[in-house]
Amino acid sequence: MTGMIALPIVSILLASLSATADADAPSHEIEAAEGFEVELFAADPNIAKPIQMTFDDQGRLWVATSRSYPQLEPGAEPNDQIYVLEDTDGDGKADKSTVFADGLLMPTGIAVGDGGVYVGHSTEVLHLSDTDGDGKADRTRVVLSGFGTEDTHHLVHTFRWGPGGALHFAQSIYIHSHVETPWGVHRLNGGGFWMYRPGSHRLDVLVRGMVNSWGIAFDNAGQAFGVDNDHDSVKYFLPGARLRFTPGEKLILQGLVSDKPKYCGAEIIASRHFPDDWQGDLITCDFRAHRVCRYKLTEDGAGFAAKELEPLLSSEDITFRPIDVKLGPDGALYVCDWYNPIINHGEVDFRDPRRDKTHGRIWRVVRKDRELAPKPDFANASIDELLTLQTSPEKWSRLEARRALLDHPREDVRKDLGAWVAKQSDDLLKLRGLWTYQTLEEVELPLLESLLDSKNPEVRAAAVRVLSDWHDRVPETLKLLTKRVGDDHPRVRMEAVRALAKLQRREATKLALTALDQPTDRFLDYALKLTSRETAPHWLPTLQDPSTIAGLSPESARHWTFALLALDHPSAAGPLLQLWRKGLIPPEDLPNVLSSLSKHGGPSHLRAILDEIVSSESESVTTDAQRAQLLATLASASKLRRVKPDGDLSKALTGLLGSPEANLRKQACLLAALWNVEALWPRVRDLAASSDAKPAVTAAAIEALGVYGGKRSAGELEKIVATSTKPQDRLAALRALVPLAPKNAARLAVPLLTKATNAAEAKPVFEAFLSHRRGPAALAEGLGGNILGEEVAREGINLVSVSGQVAPGLVGALTKAGSLPDTARTLSKEQLAKLVAQARRQGNPHRGQKIYQREKLNCVKCHAIRGTGGKVGPDLTTIGASAPLDYLIESLLLPGAKVKENYHSMTIVTADGDIVTGIPVRKTNDQVVLRNGEDKLITIATADIDESKLGGSLMPVGLTDSLQPQEFLDLVRYLGELGKPGPFGPTEQLTARTWRLLGPFTKQVGDELQSGLIAGATPPPPRAWRPTSVTNAGWVSIRNFALNPDRPVLYGSVDVDVTKPGKFALALEPIAGPATVWLDGKPIAASQSDGKESTYNVELSKGVHRLLVRMDLHPELRFLKARGFPLDPDAELRFTIDAER
Repeated sequence: MTGMIALPIVSILLASLSATADADAPSHEIEAAEGFEVELFAADPNIAKPIQMTFDDQGRLWVATSRSYPQLEPGAEPNDQIYVLEDTDGDGKADKSTVFADGLLMPTGIAVGDGGVYVGHSTEVLHLSDTDGDGKADRTRVVLSGFGTEDTHHLVHTFRWGPGGALHFAQSIYIHSHVETPWGVHRLNGGGFWMYRPGSHRLDVLVRGMVNSWGIAFDNAGQAFGVDNDHDSVKYFLPGARLRFTPGEKLILQGLVSDKPKYCGAEIIASRHFPDDWQGDLITCDFRAHRVCRYKLTEDGAGFAAKELEPLLSSEDITFRPIDVKLGPDGALYVCDWYNPIINHGEVDFRDPRRDKTHGRIWRVVRKDRELAPKPDFANASIDELLTLQTSPEKWSRLEARRALLDHPREDVRKDLGAWVAKQSDDLLKLRGLWTYQTLEEVELPLLESLLDSKNPEVRAAAVRVLSDWHDRVPETLKLLTKRVGDDHPRVRMEAVRALAKLQRREATKLALTALDQPTDRFLDYALKLTSRETAPHWLPTLQDPSTIAGLSPESARHWTFALLALDHPSAAGPLLQLWRKGLIPPEDLPNVLSSLSKHGGPSHLRAILDEIVSSESESVTTDAQRAQLLATLASASKLRRVKPDGDLSKALTGLLGSPEANLRKQACLLAALWNVEALWPRVRDLAASSDAKPAVTAAAIEALGVYGGKRSAGELEKIVATSTKPQDRLAALRALVPLAPKNAARLAVPLLTKATNAAEAKPVFEAFLSHRRGPAALAEGLGGNILGEEVAREGINLVSVSGQVAPGLVGALTKAGSLPDTARTLSKEQLAKLVAQARRQGNPHRGQKIYQREKLNCVKCHAIRGTGGKVGPDLTTIGASAPLDYLIESLLLPGAKVKENYHSMTIVTADGDIVTGIPVRKTNDQVVLRNGEDKLITIATADIDESKLGGSLMPVGLTDSLQPQEFLDLVRYLGELGKPGPFGPTEQLTARTWRLLGPFTKQVGDELQSGLIAGATPPPPRAWRPTSVTNAGWVSIRNFALNPDRPVLYGSVDVDVTKPGKFALALEPIAGPATVWLDGKPIAASQSDGKESTYNVELSKGVHRLLVRMDLHPELRFLKARGFPLDPDAELRFTIDAER
């Protein structure tokens, strides 16, 4: 492959992928779950390229469509359309299609209401209506404007009415919106969901931090759930939550499902046409793997848990792209099918000729053994009949009935609604009455108060949500919430805590914090932290007064300590220090308080921390591990905030440098340099040159010499590079030397490069020079007439390509030193077509999986598949279902040609000339966080940034050059199968995705380590757990460990995260012979074993449990797999890994 490929990317049309569609496409190409069948409701030419759909109160299906997606052709006029589909004869197929509106540009959301239809249209939300009754829109009203337009599939979209009458709609991660309303300007930067009330024109944000969410649904109690085009894919919408991609936010709420495919469209089943065990289930679309999926939603404390079940629909047809799901008036489920071999525009050119511009499908899923629901006649229904529909099993009918009441005289509705509510004995029905008042935008306080005291906790929680909406119109809101903060049910408490945030009063926060007096969980804990942060301007000033601290009771001090820690901000440092000095910090909170003071405090705060660290009488810091952690935080404060403790620092650090604990000496070395303690330079120098010091201490001392800087440090570093017998010390010294004396560093580095026999030896040398502004030029000059091995020279050029540095001089010097041919590569469309055909015909995905996992390629380090791997590059779980083979080939051979959205690198040059390149993760006013090529997070203070620029991919050119031609084809074929139905596609099986492995050891060493490992202790250095990935089917290879009969003992460990307690079966395969298994430090015996697999039946409480396996290796033991499945119907677990173990 060397020298073969990559130049201008040419879009080619591959016959085997060309999109053809037949309006009479048979539904048997789609497999339905047992008991269901799928029917074609509508297809082209009656619709084309459907994006979102919704039913009106006449039972007609409205569909927003776009032929122009993802980008309008230059000079073309926009002409996207809104269709209205009708089944006039009731046979389950649309037989009438009307274009309600045309001339639109990518309408991305649609909701019928208020005499017309709301449409998401670029930067605006429009309302289109038909005033003359001809079935076509003739009036356009701009309802809202000011939404961002940075990306065509991130524009405002996914419109849906909520149970209380608000219109919900989304925008996605690249959009920045500033929307002016009569109530002020509202802003949402990044993804999230809006809530809009047409009557009052109120606009609010429900949640922030979505990636690209095209689905929201509500359960029978009004709780909102969403799905996202992200692998944290199913989410519970806790009010006001900041989700994973909220710009600059560190306090985030994790979703309910992780490491699952990207989903689109959402519906929660509430229809008599579906069986009882389907009611309340979430239905969503895995558009990449051609599936419609099903999740069981269950209570989990204040929030919920989601468990994946067998899919509702699946297909091997690559054009089946379900993107929206809705229950219809008949109770059946309708599926909107984008019907395209090419999806979105993240992987494929805008104008790739394979993009289908004409076809589309709407499918209807029915249960074969159940009657359809009767369709209500809303147009002729009286007020009383509409209210009676609130008892309907169909959620759709209930919602449409509430909206239909808006068309009746308000006084008549109010009168009949009051009478209807008075006759109800079921609080859930009364709640629907309350939502009707909310839809009318009328406060009904007596009903609200009665439901706040309902015996049904779901109703109480929903009533609190309504009170939160009415908080500025109910004077007694604080009083009404007092009882609910102490409610018996955690979700009611959580709703009350979030409602109190809207009051923006110190008394409200104080009341919210009393929820700490009862058990909390991750949802309630998050709600309390978020409320504390949102209301900080109203309570923090009083705590910054020392007299307030002095008057606090121990219970109040515990509450306010929680709030101060939740702030995670320098403004909390003063009050926390006062609380600590007054002895008011609860013991369990003290480690977090000290860490917060180290992270955010000023010189006086840091002095107090340092004194506590070195004090032999400290009651706050009692272990060396605590001391080392706090010292690391002090070092971070110095690096990021340029702040250090007051007073004389030499004495404290001198004692730490003499500590027998290596971690303390290591941190003391770095702090001596960061704080520029001149008197300790000789001690640091001696540790750097010592042959007896621990490796970690020596490395820290060498780094510290670089931080001290100056000629004397440079001289010492030169000695280490030139004379040390330890390669790791030479490389560490070289890296520290480059910023101080780059030419001298180059002179010493060139011999290392000329002697290097492979890329791995040369890589750290090159990285040392590429990490500083002056490094490349110095190395280029130093290479002179030296000769390098071809592999070494190519490695240097590849590293330059991903470093963010523009270094033509160094590239030229490496090309000459390695006697390389012209590094420019070409790829004709004929070559690309040939590779595609060869990969499809000759590639073996099973062999390709093994190639993907080779350590040398670093695929696993940078990319994740079903949760296994790094986060440097895009997740590849479903890449084969979304990207054609030509795209995959181009990405492998020329990574910079097509960089996926959100994965362009950023290169930062600091004031000291250091170069840091990585993928942007988070940016605040004070810091920028990048993820580098080693999958590590690097934080840079904004004040230290001299220059920053966006770059290309972090994947180096030539990464696959070492592969044989057949190996390359196998790798391409493997990637092309990921996410498709089959062995490399989605699976519901619960398997461990990453193992920690330790060993192999001799029997003696294995026995010595066993007791500590059982107790959860960290293995003593240099031994360490190795995170090890598994295959798509869940196998981890251990064959290489079994080759040495002198080392027969191998340990493996995984974490079992139980989200719903109960009885489970844990299965280990093929562990059936000599193996010992512990769970949470206690041995467990196999309940059964068939010679291939051993099963362990256990009962587990909620939380994380550690499974430890000792294997006695033998040649036949080549692979290991762990599975788990619940024995109780409501029990749930997942496998995780704590990488720090």
